[in-house]
Amino acid sequence: MNDSRSVLFITNCEYGQANVHLAVAYELLLEGLRVHVCSFPPLEDRVLRLQSLANKSHPRVGRITFHGITGPSMVESLDVKYGPIPELIHGPGVGNAIRSYPFFCKAVCAWTCSQYTRMYVELRALLEELDPSTVVVDSLFNVGIDACRGLKREHVVLSPNTVKDLFVTLQPRLAFLWKYPAHSTHVEESLAWKVNFQSLICTPNAAITSLLQLMGSTSRLWRRQESHFVAPSSDRSYRAFPKTTQIWMLG
Repeated sequence: MNDSRSVLFITNCEYGQANVHLAVAYELLLEGLRVHVCSFPPLEDRVLRLQSLANKSHPRVGRITFHGITGPSMVESLDVKYGPIPELIHGPGVGNAIRSYPFFCKAVCAWTCSQYTRMYVELRALLEELDPSTVVVDSLFNVGIDACRGLKREHVVLSPNTVKDLFVTLQPRLAFLWKYPAHSTHVEESLAWKVNFQSLICTPNAAITSLLQLMGSTSRLWRRQESHFVAPSSDRSYRAFPKTTQIWMLG
């Protein structure tokens, strides 16, 4: 039975991704809603502290419950698979930016296929058990999005990133190639041709690097293996699952 006053957050535990989820969860607690947070064990203490903070702020608040995910977190998985990644911290400039691009897909596809399958099964079971009125998923937690799509659950995708980071490729006249600075270059937005030329070098490189890595990524290989989940979809990024409503929220 659907709980009309409950919200489930599914997120990575790393601060950069989890902070925006915890901020929204705290505000919902103050509104008296039942909040569930599903993540990896390192986030549990921070989630439980939200309850005490909410209790001090308001006499009548909702309840928050933490649900742990079995397996290593994104950073733990990356450390096991790749070890230290020096390109993660780098200086500005075209050359340094290009060297950092291969890390992007490594971060999104951190787990092995067996780990991905186990998390997918866990998340599906939790969604069916709680049946919350709203599901909020981390934009970088692909397995959470896959679980929602597999159950045809409408869901909200919550991201700490800006509109420019997420939807720049949707701008008209291929503006992402020449109008906006490329990722990791530390170049401010400008109309100068020098800046535009740097973007023309970096942006196609980032796109090609991402495409090549995604073709062999964990989530793509997993979707091929789990053929019994395959269904037609109009979303090119998630052909394995039927179309579901997806709303984006930016922190």
